[in-house]
Amino acid sequence: MKKIVSICAFLISVTLFVSPSLVWAQEGDDDIPSPVLMIEDVEPGSAIAGESFYIKLVIKNEGEHKARNVFAEVDSPGTTRTYFTRDSQPDHDEPDLNEIGPGETRSLTIPVAVSEDAESKSYQLSINLKSQNVLFESSSSGSATLTIDVGYENLKPVIDMEDVIIEPDAPQIGEDFQTTIKLKNKGAVDANNLNIELNELENFNLVDVSNRRLVETLESGDQEQITFQLKPKEDRESNRIELDIAYDQRHETGESSETLSVNLPLETPEAESLPVLTVDSFEIEDGTEEGEYKGLVTVENLGEQEAQDIRISLTGDHVRTIGTSNVKNILSLEGEEEKELEYELGITPPSDNEVLDLQVEMEYQDAYGNDRPKASEQIGIAKTEVDEGLVTDGEPKVLISEYTLDPREIQAGNEFSLSLLIENTHDRPIQNIKASINPPDIGEEGGSGGTVFSPVQGSNSFYIRNIQGRSHVEQEIGLYVDPGAEARTYTVPVELEYEDQNAESYTETEYVNISVTQESRFDVLSVETPPTAHVGEPATINAEFVNSGKVDLSNFTVTLEGDFPKEQASYYVGNLEQDTSDFYQGTIIPDEEGILEGELVFSYLDHRNEEVEITEEFEMAVEPPPEPPEDMKEKPPRPDEKGGSMDSFWSPMVIIPLLAVIGVVAFFVYRRGRRKKEEEEMLDA
Repeated sequence: MKKIVSICAFLISVTLFVSPSLVWAQEGDDDIPSPVLMIEDVEPGSAIAGESFYIKLVIKNEGEHKARNVFAEVDSPGTTRTYFTRDSQPDHDEPDLNEIGPGETRSLTIPVAVSEDAESKSYQLSINLKSQNVLFESSSSGSATLTIDVGYENLKPVIDMEDVIIEPDAPQIGEDFQTTIKLKNKGAVDANNLNIELNELENFNLVDVSNRRLVETLESGDQEQITFQLKPKEDRESNRIELDIAYDQRHETGESSETLSVNLPLETPEAESLPVLTVDSFEIEDGTEEGEYKGLVTVENLGEQEAQDIRISLTGDHVRTIGTSNVKNILSLEGEEEKELEYELGITPPSDNEVLDLQVEMEYQDAYGNDRPKASEQIGIAKTEVDEGLVTDGEPKVLISEYTLDPREIQAGNEFSLSLLIENTHDRPIQNIKASINPPDIGEEGGSGGTVFSPVQGSNSFYIRNIQGRSHVEQEIGLYVDPGAEARTYTVPVELEYEDQNAESYTETEYVNISVTQESRFDVLSVETPPTAHVGEPATINAEFVNSGKVDLSNFTVTLEGDFPKEQASYYVGNLEQDTSDFYQGTIIPDEEGILEGELVFSYLDHRNEEVEITEEFEMAVEPPPEPPEDMKEKPPRPDEKGGSMDSFWSPMVIIPLLAVIGVVAFFVYRRGRRKKEEEEMLDA
């Protein structure tokens, strides 16, 4: 009896494990519910050798059945070497996407690493999708091939200064010295054809013939030293020099350049030893002719050192020199020495009793040929000291010598003030000055009409009664920037109309540059989450956002943050153009019951190139996992394994063999019992 029971159990087990396979074999491949995945769109980021970049995929299930366990793989077709790999290879138990329903479209962003051996050129990159059907069998896959341009932005030489040597160690004033600068290439690649120029020589004179040095190659990690022969200026404000370095690098066309600032280890000389020129006194005497005067200017050197190559110029309103130039030259002036200069002057007194201003400008060098700062002193001459004189001739000139903006950063839609310093460069006065600001038409810039700048509480013109010779007038005007003005620098003409004393008209046009910026603005339109979620089941979070400002937002990234498992946690947009919207879709897989809290972080660089982060918080209720149906209790196999379910276990192919086995067992039991009964009857007989 035990033997019969064992045989029955064996036959039942064989039937249970073999029958489902017979079912799938009987149904055939044509009836397997397979999805059809297609890659509808691919958006690659910028690829740099040795770094990672992101590729955004838009995947659609064109089939009538659900796709499960979707993986995305990358490859480098047509090459013997692998230049592209997944930055973080997904685990076979953790797919890129858990599922895609029939007709559903999902977005997927994958990180791709670029090999350091990749050259600066275009490569082919293929993307292959792998998935399973509802029976967890490997299904048909979609693929796409795209061209990736690889650059070398970060693989550059890095030229740095290692040491500076001065010979002699402490050069005397006016003494030449040799500067040896040691350079080192701290970058990962070689620098070729180095062109090194010594600049910023406000503090030193170059004794060498050339300020340029050439180096053929500076390999990665190697050093090179260059020398210059210099001479310090006594009035130097610092010991700083600059090296402008231009070089070629591997796989790049054109030159790269950088600037090194070098502080030489020299002591700054004391200021007391330098020559300092000043006007000690001024006297005016009557000349030989009416309206002519003799001006006596005494110049003194207050310093201890000799001043040489001295140039003295005399200018002023209503004053001119007669017979000779207004400039006199002195070969040298010893320390604490003075010298008297004589000028023949023609003076035209003004109509009122104002004091006449006389400007004395002095340019000179120290004993070593270094230029000293220009000195300027003003002398006043009372009207009572002079008689009526002659009127000077010539055409007066007017210009804008200086202008300022308040505030310095001007944003569209705001007001600002423009201050103009209008100068009369001639000795003769001018009158009836009209200044007109002619801003560009915003319609010409692609706007809706009007001007970029509009006057505030007034017109775009203003009037000045007169400007005396060799003097200036400051005028301020308030302006408003059109809100739709493009963010850039505008060149604005200022037309100056004026007359001389003889009522002869003149016109000059000057220009001012006004830089306009636009405020960046970003809005999150919506953040959508399901009202409830279940432990272990994926929940989708969607967000829609828009750049509603007037400038592009660069380096735009959306990040899903929170203490929970997630998919598509980062979405790199790159450059989000103005008036452009986009969306983000991520997946959350709750791992515990309760209230799940998280946040979406939107980060970008604004118009000031400053990083901005905007955080949107969200929460959802997480409930226990629902009781799974019988056909979902099996653990899903890996993508390459065959799978199945017990949905068709009680099909005819299972029931018929099972009934047959039961019938055979019952027949043997009945036959054995009947034989045993017959044997007992024979024994009784």
